[in-house]
Amino acid sequence: GFRVILLDAVPQQAERVRQVLLQDPQILHARNLGAQTDAQLRIAHETHEAADADLVIETIAENFTAKSSFLAEVSRNARGGALIASNTSSLSITQLSSSVIRPERFCGMHFCH
Repeated sequence: GFRVILLDAVPQQAERVRQVLLQDPQILHARNLGAQTDAQLRIAHETHEAADADLVIETIAENFTAKSSFLAEVSRNARGGALIASNTSSLSITQLSSSVIRPERFCGMHFCH
């Protein structure tokens, strides 16, 4: 499976998500993440810890300022070829793209649960 990094402003939330993912293989399989191990599914506390990611997906609540700030910070720390996506369901992807360094490597990716 893929190496997955969980980054959350609330470390306890990231750990809770990690435990759910490790305990329910169907969730991982449905998202094409394969079988995850502790080594493949880790928690990060700072955006620079995800600097080697190929794909960063932002899932912050629908608040433009919060999303924009996070996307700008991730963009500064991401490697040049990384794809950065927002999970927004109501905010303008075009407006959010102004927050990232490489808007051509930014997209919207809304998940339906």
